[in-house]
Amino acid sequence: MQKGIQPHQLLLPLFALILCASLLAGIYPASPPGAPAAPSFSAQPDLVGTALATALLDSSKAFGSQGKLEQGLALANRATFHFAQALGPLDSMTLYSVLVRGDFLWRLRRFDEADRAMDSCITGSYASIDSIHTLASGAYGTMGITHLFRGQFDQAEQYLLKSIAMDSTIFGAESEDVAKLFNNLGATYFYAGQFERAIAPYTRSLNIRAKAEQPDTGLIGGSYSNIGGCWQRLSNYQKALENYEKAAAILRAQHPLQDRLSLSNALSNMGTMYTELGQQERAIPLFREALAYRFQTLPPGHPNIAMLRLNMGQAYGEMGEVGKAVLLYEKGISEMLAAGEREDRILADLYNNSGQQWRKAGETEIAFHHTQEAIRIHQKKSGPGHRSTLKSKSNLAILHHELGQSDTALAILDENLATLYASFDSVHAEIGTHQNYKGSILLEQGRLNEAKACFQEALRVRLALFGTKHLQVHISLNNLGTAAVQQGDLELAFQYYHAALNSLDWAKPVAAVSAFDAMCNLGEAHFKNGAPDSAVYWLSRACSGLNYDLLALPRAFKQVRLPVSLLQPLNIYANFLGRYPGHTDTIGAQLEVYETLAALDKYLQGSRINPGRQIEFTRLSKPIFEKGIRLLLSRAAPGDLEKAFLWAGQSRARQISAQLALSSSNQQNLNAADQQKLDTLQQRIAMTEQALLQQQLRNVPAPLADSLTSVLFGLRQEQLSYDKYLHDTYPGYTKARAASPLLGLSEVRQLLRDSPHDLLLDYFLGDSSLFIFAVTKDTALAVAVGGAGKVPALAASFLQAVSMPPGQDTSHLPRFVQSAARLYELLIEPVGRAFKPRQRLLIVPDDILWQLPFEALAPGPPERYKNWRAIPYLIQQHPISYAFSPSAYQDMLLRQERPGLKWGVLAFAPDFTPGDTTANGLTQARMAPGPLAQLPFAVEEARLAVEVLGGEAITGHAASASAFHSMSSKWQALHLATHSKGNPQAGHLGFAALAPEPNDTSRQSWLYTNDLYHADIPAELVVLSGCETGSGELKPGEGMISLARGFAYAGAGSVVSSLWAIPDQSTSRFMHTFYTLLSEGKPKHLALQQAKKDLINSPYQEPCFWAAFTLTGNPEPLSQPPLWPWGLIFLIVSMLALLRKSGSK
Repeated sequence: MQKGIQPHQLLLPLFALILCASLLAGIYPASPPGAPAAPSFSAQPDLVGTALATALLDSSKAFGSQGKLEQGLALANRATFHFAQALGPLDSMTLYSVLVRGDFLWRLRRFDEADRAMDSCITGSYASIDSIHTLASGAYGTMGITHLFRGQFDQAEQYLLKSIAMDSTIFGAESEDVAKLFNNLGATYFYAGQFERAIAPYTRSLNIRAKAEQPDTGLIGGSYSNIGGCWQRLSNYQKALENYEKAAAILRAQHPLQDRLSLSNALSNMGTMYTELGQQERAIPLFREALAYRFQTLPPGHPNIAMLRLNMGQAYGEMGEVGKAVLLYEKGISEMLAAGEREDRILADLYNNSGQQWRKAGETEIAFHHTQEAIRIHQKKSGPGHRSTLKSKSNLAILHHELGQSDTALAILDENLATLYASFDSVHAEIGTHQNYKGSILLEQGRLNEAKACFQEALRVRLALFGTKHLQVHISLNNLGTAAVQQGDLELAFQYYHAALNSLDWAKPVAAVSAFDAMCNLGEAHFKNGAPDSAVYWLSRACSGLNYDLLALPRAFKQVRLPVSLLQPLNIYANFLGRYPGHTDTIGAQLEVYETLAALDKYLQGSRINPGRQIEFTRLSKPIFEKGIRLLLSRAAPGDLEKAFLWAGQSRARQISAQLALSSSNQQNLNAADQQKLDTLQQRIAMTEQALLQQQLRNVPAPLADSLTSVLFGLRQEQLSYDKYLHDTYPGYTKARAASPLLGLSEVRQLLRDSPHDLLLDYFLGDSSLFIFAVTKDTALAVAVGGAGKVPALAASFLQAVSMPPGQDTSHLPRFVQSAARLYELLIEPVGRAFKPRQRLLIVPDDILWQLPFEALAPGPPERYKNWRAIPYLIQQHPISYAFSPSAYQDMLLRQERPGLKWGVLAFAPDFTPGDTTANGLTQARMAPGPLAQLPFAVEEARLAVEVLGGEAITGHAASASAFHSMSSKWQALHLATHSKGNPQAGHLGFAALAPEPNDTSRQSWLYTNDLYHADIPAELVVLSGCETGSGELKPGEGMISLARGFAYAGAGSVVSSLWAIPDQSTSRFMHTFYTLLSEGKPKHLALQQAKKDLINSPYQEPCFWAAFTLTGNPEPLSQPPLWPWGLIFLIVSMLALLRKSGSK
């Protein structure tokens, strides 16, 4: 590789040129004083300046050939200056140096400056030479490139056509200059989405290069690759493959391989084509070979290497291998950042795609960061209206939509669409994509006419771009069919669905997979239209496209990794069985389907597939569990109540296992070799399970099935052995992925045997039904309550009323008692017959019920309560505690006291003194705008806890994260009196604010839920006296992911936490009563009940002061210090006293 030019290497030629110029300059001696002015530059050129400018320009081009653009631009600027001084601004050499300078500018993506340079070159060329000079042609060609990069395709086309016409006149129509321009014209059409139009200029460029006296095989191979790309975008994969293979054959035939980059490009293009075809297993080896060639010629961090990581990541992403995709994207990002490539478009694409994968994995914070970085880079390098910028912004809209911020998502999409219509042709591909996204959101909101208009616009664009046979056209037609179904127009829906199927090319194997959704939709539409035979036909065809038999699935081998997509036809089929009784036991037939789905869910929960897929499966499966539970309770056969209880628990258990796996994947990764082995082993097991299932469904000969069973047994034995190795080597990794066993009704009754006055209330909140399971040591009952759809609104109204400080609203009391009574009617009255006086209620909430303080619920009628103390709150009749699940309660109840713990409480109360810039800066970065307010009673509260129970108070700047981590595993009880914040988007990022370390503004200065998943905190009791410590991310099918859960997972026996912000003065009084009762040996739930009653009978009677505190976990009293040391001391003192008395006698 050619070495860089060093400054000293320029000195000798420069001195030689200057010397020659000086000798020539002797012809023109200097004018004596008073002589007339020297002639103009055109009359008497400055040969020294010309020589210097020439040397500078040559050096500039040398730097450019080495990719040292900034150095080259600096020399080109100096050359332009010296040429203008020596020869004049309109001289051809001056204009040529301007052309070179413009070339550097566009390569540095400084397009506006490049255009200004090219304008001056064209103007000068026309003024001083002629209108078809090479300088003007070169300037037009460069302006075509700058406008191409900015997405201004019409202008790019005009400039390139002018340059082609001029170069054809100057150099001939078959010259390499013209071939290069035709190639750029093809690229312009290609990036404008006009793929068919791009083929002609690409082919013209290829033909010119093929006829050259000494054909450049690298350029010819590149041309074939470009043409293949066009056919690929037109979905003509056969022609695409032909061109890619020609490119690869030509480039591989070089001896030795000279143009490895062009060969790498051809292989990469073939890989992207196979990825589009869904044949990722063929794409990935091509990407690896292409990457090997690029490693031979390019340094790490080069954009071309990053591009291949991008392509390979896309292939893995489409295979559902989120972990491998993210690994490739993040590797590309880190390499480019290390190489100083901080604002390259490929880096932006890596951020964009990695953000999408993090989104699928449920890591919203990382997804937001990456997507915003992609937008920032694209906006800076390509402009706010570039299609890459718009694509990243549309991904940001998807993030907002998935977080329930649909209005924000629609605003982003509308802004993008306005830019697209203003800047591009009205048939741009991104318009179709954006209209499709927008229509999907509007469809979910029930805005059917608006959604339909968006889908129709997307269809118009895609038909204009792709014709009638294309996957994107298929998607638009399918969406229109769904909109028609929701509008009740089934005949129109049938037309759209059949048109969608006809828009696929059935000669391609991928068509059967692509048609899956439309066939399922057709099946459901036929059910609604009263045609069950047609419905089953289309559902069966949908499943057969994935190589499954719909009718055999419910009886199939259930411990397998079925595709999540099979939920759709199975669910529709179950509904069909209920609506069209074709069996003697219709409910039993439906339950057979739900048994399959429940078994699939249980398998996935215990497996180690990526947590993002598990979270997605939870969202899809909860409505299915709801229907199954309803069927079981309506049939009421022996064992149905037990199974319904297990299914409710199974649905809830899904989320926490996925969230803990996400946490572990961020904090304790396996090393590369162990991760690769684990991935390979899991993939082999999954593939063998799939093969065995399909063999069983197709009734293949027994020997083949037996052979697969034997292989599967061997692989599972290997997995057991490897699991033991992982457990010993990565205990945190294994701990986070361990699935807790579910407890059935008989086991729960056994658990309650030692608590005869306890009543467990287990809730399952579905879309239309609320199920309540009431269990004591002797009995169990379940009820289904209608009106579940009203619960979120009622809960929101109740939360607003219960947490409102006094004096803000005169209608506060009536609104509170009305919402409290309505929720009492829904949540408590249906199982009222199971209640006994003063019975402890152990509540297992679900979904939004986790945000409710059941203690503040009260029976109606609401109009009889005239003041706060008159309300018969549930807490006044029953002590209440909570559990994340029955199995989690059992785990917290049975945790053994760890020897060696210090008796008493370790209390933390950090300082947030105004003016402390370190703390304030940390606040700005991590919590909310503005500094953290000082908590004047927090220190008093901490000291009171220590005064009552004994222990140690850590206050002020000493109450830091490092102090907490070093001391928290050594104490019987912990108390945190500080600010805290739940994270509604990502619960594992909720935190409590501790005092920052000196000069530390990192997240280590906070205590995050995520950190607690790997901590060891064996305290009997943790009290979180801060706002929102019990709130966090509300996950479908699961409870809160919050600080309280984090401490429970870290080993705490019980946790007292808060649901909203509470004034610290009332909190101090509440805690003093609570700790005093604990010190007297009261059980925790009774101490908490009495502390709440105390506030109700005080000036702090409103529920906003006392209802937020909840107890989760073991309700038993705190263990007391052993008495024998005091007895021994008493005995010794007594003996000494007797001895002294005897001596005195």
